[in-house]
Amino acid sequence: MKVLITGASGFIGSHLVEELCSRADCNITCMMRKNSDTSALPMGKISAALCDLRDCCGLEDIVKEVDIIYHLGGIVRAVDKKQLYRINSCGTENLVNAVIRKAPQLKRFVYVSSQAAWGPQGRGPVSDYGKSKKEGEKAVKSLPSYSIVRPGIVYGPRDKDFLDVFKAAARGIFAKPLGGGRLSFIHVKDCVKHIVESTGREIFAGDGASYSWREVKGILQKTVGKRIVSIPVPGFMLRLMGLAGDAAGRVSGKAAKINSDKIREVLGGDWVMPTPLRQARYGLEEGFRQTWNWYKKNGWIK
Repeated sequence: MKVLITGASGFIGSHLVEELCSRADCNITCMMRKNSDTSALPMGKISAALCDLRDCCGLEDIVKEVDIIYHLGGIVRAVDKKQLYRINSCGTENLVNAVIRKAPQLKRFVYVSSQAAWGPQGRGPVSDYGKSKKEGEKAVKSLPSYSIVRPGIVYGPRDKDFLDVFKAAARGIFAKPLGGGRLSFIHVKDCVKHIVESTGREIFAGDGASYSWREVKGILQKTVGKRIVSIPVPGFMLRLMGLAGDAAGRVSGKAAKINSDKIREVLGGDWVMPTPLRQARYGLEEGFRQTWNWYKKNGWIK
């Protein structure tokens, strides 16, 4: 089985590569850029194809003779919101068009979208990131055989974004929006199981529960083994933090983790998803504990 993975060097992508490498029937090609960080990839077990989602001719060459495509390539934040649409929307459309022109043999196209594309309780995306992923979904739906996977908040070993939450918890701090809604989570190992094994058209990937910010704080407190103080942050202050992140991004040329687009998601309300079709191995308590232990063992948290 010839498999192509885009976004293989990313957090979820690297775990997907691990999962597929454990299956003897997979011949894996990972599409990546010249500057991709391959430190988490088993380079001796995969083939690398240097290409960009904006390179239409290169995409046509890569998809030839491929049986399955797992499309994880994309970005979650950008200094200029137009870049989100260029990569997540237009890039996905370029890949789909390459498949239509050059890969009639393709058996399955799996697009890893996001709960952000569905929006809080299915009301539609509230961020440009979510809107760009939604447009990517529309392009994928033009294919005869596809699956769209929409994970909630993905966490686990090697995740750099959620690392900041654990570091703050280790200092006894948990910042949360004043009021806040409910959240859906999934451990990265469960997420890749959804990606590989689910066969429906539209798949929600979560652990089967939703959590209030207070419940998340309680589980973090148990995980780090110390008292944590909640710091409720009013909406207007979160928006100011987002604007400050936007300005810092424009100066540095690198998108800030906290920016206006992400704040719109934080203030979006309840991020509760339909019940996933497959059982998760990790509930939030066990998943946080496993992730915390990995961070500690690998020196990411001192």
